[in-house]
Amino acid sequence: NDMRFLMRRAEALLMLGRDETAAKSLSPAMVGGADPALRKMASDVYLSAGARRERSKDWRRAEQLLRKAIETNNQNAPALNYLGYMFGDRGDRLDEAVSLIRRALEQEPDNGAYLDSLGWVHFRRKEFDKAEASLLKALKLLENEPAVHQHLGAVYLATGRPGLAIDFLQKALNGGTDDPDGIRALLSTARKAAGKVP
Repeated sequence: NDMRFLMRRAEALLMLGRDETAAKSLSPAMVGGADPALRKMASDVYLSAGARRERSKDWRRAEQLLRKAIETNNQNAPALNYLGYMFGDRGDRLDEAVSLIRRALEQEPDNGAYLDSLGWVHFRRKEFDKAEASLLKALKLLENEPAVHQHLGAVYLATGRPGLAIDFLQKALNGGTDDPDGIRALLSTARKAAGKVP
């Protein structure tokens, strides 16, 4: 339909950096008092464009677009989580990262991905007890998710439990992770700490 076409066109324009033209495309969805479903669609366009920029490692642009997604719809839990996790993963603006992810969790308290994000940001803040608690909750909801295993492995390694770290990192490696090199490096460190030959 016409609105879907407008949304796709707006996302393409955002990817080209043509924000003003994109905003004009989105303006029917963005005017004050507009249909909340339209505002949500417009917000998701910014989220999608921001996620693509983040995957291209264009952090500054990704942040701009993700903030616009949240400004357009402050209930956009995936955008809140995405921006928070991006900061956390880069070790950047960690206080804001916690706040963003908590806002996402207020809407979806049983979202394992958001709990994983929160745990990882706590890890980056060296709040290892909070990190472990959040990641164990995430694990109950996402028991086969390699990222959760990897993050728990990192927590156990940092807190002097290399045996547990090895178990979780091996699960992450076996689970089809998208970061095999990072996990192998952690595994090597954990094995040395445990006194095991790599």
